[in-house]
Amino acid sequence: MVDPAPMAERHALALAELAELGLVLTRKVHARAMAAETAEEERAAVLCFHRITRSLRQTLALEAQLERLRSRLLREELAAAEARIEKAVGRRKAQVKSVVERLVWREHEGDEADALVEHLDELLNEDALAEDFLATALDDQIERLRGDLGLKPDGEAGPDEPAAVIPRSGDAPDPGDPSGASSPESRPGSPASPCGRAADEAGGIAASPWAGTWPDSS
Repeated sequence: MVDPAPMAERHALALAELAELGLVLTRKVHARAMAAETAEEERAAVLCFHRITRSLRQTLALEAQLERLRSRLLREELAAAEARIEKAVGRRKAQVKSVVERLVWREHEGDEADALVEHLDELLNEDALAEDFLATALDDQIERLRGDLGLKPDGEAGPDEPAAVIPRSGDAPDPGDPSGASSPESRPGSPASPCGRAADEAGGIAASPWAGTWPDSS
């Protein structure tokens, strides 16, 4: 796309020069008309003066029209730039709020969390007025807001967040056991299990539950 700015600048300079030359000729013809000794000379000078001044008025009108056009294009360009900046600021605010709001709800709940989110909106609106808002790194903005809201740094669990429980190897998690590990009584083969077999402590051989109840055939 051709940039219209250089062409408009040339036109403005040409019109300004034409207007200056027209003024010079106007003064010269006016002096001739005033110094005319005959009616014929005066009539010719007045006609020339009328034509020159008419051309001069058209030149000035074109110069004013060009200035209005330049101003309109400048306003449109500025409005488009402002719209782009406003859109970029909106995207950045949404990105920052999405991260910080999750941090708020990770550590707080209820009215306290709602109040912090409302305060977050106020802080973001203030930050967005800064000239360097878009130039500042996203992580830096998040960390500053985290500090302003009194949130914990990354890696520190909230007060209500339980530590992860890893079941011991070979144990099936019990849905009723909050630790996720099965109790000794529920393990297969346990001596306390009604359906399991008790291991012989000496030899490790499972004993029959009917042992000693039948007479010795020998």
